[in-house]
Amino acid sequence: WDDLCTNYGPSYAMLNCGSLGYTIETPYNNEASTDLFEYGVYGLIDYVMEHKDDIYSNQLEFFRRGIENEDHREDMEQWYVDVNNNQLAPDTWRTPYEENGNYFPEYYVIPVDAASQRDIADAYEMGEFLLRNGVRVSTLDADTTVNGTTYAAGSLVVDMHQAKRNYANAVLWQGADASASGFPDLYSESVSNFPAMRGFDCMAVTAAGAFDGVLTEVTSVAGASELAGESGSIVVLSNSGNEAVRAVNALLDAGETVGMITEGTYEGDFVLSLESYASVADDFVLSADRVSEMPQAQAIERPTLFLAGRYDPFSGAAITEGYFSQWFRQGYGYANYRNVYSNGTSNYDVEAYVEQLGFAVTGDPAQADLIVGNVALDQGERGEAAVAAVRAGTPYIATGSAPLGYIAEHLVPDLAYTTLGMEALHTVTYPGGGLITASYEADEDYVAYTYGCAVLTAVPEGARVLIQAAAEDSFLAGCCLNEDGTTLDGFAEAIALERDGMDLTIFANSVNNRAHQQDDYRYVTNAIYAHMLSGEPLEAADLSARFADVPASHWAAESIAAVAENGWMTGVSADAFAPDAPVTRGMLMTVLARTEGVDTAAGAAWYAAGMAWGAENGLCDSADPSAAVTREEAAAALYRLAGAQPGTADLSAYADGAAVSAGGLDAVRWAVDQGILTGRDGGRLDPSGPATRAELAAMLQRGLD
Repeated sequence: WDDLCTNYGPSYAMLNCGSLGYTIETPYNNEASTDLFEYGVYGLIDYVMEHKDDIYSNQLEFFRRGIENEDHREDMEQWYVDVNNNQLAPDTWRTPYEENGNYFPEYYVIPVDAASQRDIADAYEMGEFLLRNGVRVSTLDADTTVNGTTYAAGSLVVDMHQAKRNYANAVLWQGADASASGFPDLYSESVSNFPAMRGFDCMAVTAAGAFDGVLTEVTSVAGASELAGESGSIVVLSNSGNEAVRAVNALLDAGETVGMITEGTYEGDFVLSLESYASVADDFVLSADRVSEMPQAQAIERPTLFLAGRYDPFSGAAITEGYFSQWFRQGYGYANYRNVYSNGTSNYDVEAYVEQLGFAVTGDPAQADLIVGNVALDQGERGEAAVAAVRAGTPYIATGSAPLGYIAEHLVPDLAYTTLGMEALHTVTYPGGGLITASYEADEDYVAYTYGCAVLTAVPEGARVLIQAAAEDSFLAGCCLNEDGTTLDGFAEAIALERDGMDLTIFANSVNNRAHQQDDYRYVTNAIYAHMLSGEPLEAADLSARFADVPASHWAAESIAAVAENGWMTGVSADAFAPDAPVTRGMLMTVLARTEGVDTAAGAAWYAAGMAWGAENGLCDSADPSAAVTREEAAAALYRLAGAQPGTADLSAYADGAAVSAGGLDAVRWAVDQGILTGRDGGRLDPSGPATRAELAAMLQRGLD
């Protein structure tokens, strides 16, 4: 057990803290299951009381082996057996490193500088993870060359001569070929290789004493963004990890302009203004280059996703159909059954795309820009609507083996597939090129993971192969075994296909299994962004569309960006919006006219067309266009424009609710009902206070988006 993965309860307990652990399998969270858990704890306590000397002795031996970095192959290999309990040949499960003749290296090195680390965010996160789990971590004091490779000062180093050596190895080692055991399936996945699964560089160093005298132990690590280059107002953001995706989504949410580079040296990376980069650089750990020439790029439009196969998680405890209905028609103690059982692996989609990456989602397939999911398209409450949307042309990104059956039967009949094992960490190629895999090629990342080992045995006519297993010896670690011995080698694992009005991107290989397979998320995020490009070349001037006086942290930044993008409001100058300036009557009529598609450019004055339109539609008289507009008047204009019915909101919740005029009461109540008009500080509605340009932008977005 010294070397196995951390996925099993007992092995995790011993690897992490040398303690006793157990796994309990229970069908439901009911009282009987709680009793089982309680009795299990009593059993452990009883065992410890009877065997504490042996337990402590074994724990000390476990830690001693770590401090001495001993592998004890002669003791361990006898327990490496196949499915028939026959001992495996030496070095079948583990192969010693040639230089030190040990299962374990002398050190692991994790670079944290952008020049030698593809994903500095995950490198630092790994350092935090190790420290949090009791592994001793050091930093390299100076550039050090070992066997021809130079490791940069500041790199994180794990000296494997330590008590928690085994735990560090379990998460940093490539892993073993579990299929050599002959088991066609395992209870759980065996690959816990964080460098491959999370997507950062980590090197094993096997030279004894290679870093003697140049290490300083640390108790904490913290990453920071790295911006290379000293000139230029254009920033190329490396699409090297999920931190970049999180930053891009935050910028899009704030109304910032972000492009995806479509060709050239930086193909697949992102481009943005220096100001936009500065607004997120302290919130994320990013790697970027400052350049003076604009690369070929297109603007990314903010995507909204529908996650396929979702069931209402709060539909009650009663089960009226399926296998379990014979016992639970009247309900039972597990109130969140649908979310835990029926949603199953689709919860990984929620964790990955919403919680970890920050994409916006909708519950209505007809309102989505793209449909994404790792379960069959027709599953869930909105399965029928999802199928209709895909047939009508909404791009669909399917991931993993579960959606393939429906696709082959109903959407692409000349697609055929099979599964070749349980899991495989393996090498791949990217024969089709393009934006979906460009960032992986740039990082020379040709290692992918698949759960279920699904491959396409027949590629549909007209499809472009995106990912393909390497032609020979692709398998690296995991459990990839089937009855006839067929390997992954050479099989297609992902394709893009346009047919019969459908736009399909199909990943037979899983992409977000257990939310641990994070290095592969960007196959999907790249596909999402590639589908959301504007179609027009992005110019350098377009990157500076953000107003200098509206930082990303401004409360109305998103609303201001939205109204500016729609052409409803413009800045008071090329780079200023004046969010706190009062709204005038001429300004209000001009803006409202634009929302109705009126060309307001004509007229003797900038406000003339808007004022004329407002008078014609009964929204204003010929009063002074420079007069300030109150918050009540702005609400009344929107109310009349909408042709709405009087509102019913209770204004007594506001300290000055009674200050609304009798003539404006219906409009203000309507605006409060609709969430268009909200209070100011101090719980005040302030109906007679002047409306600001920022407030008008927010009201417009809420009411007319």
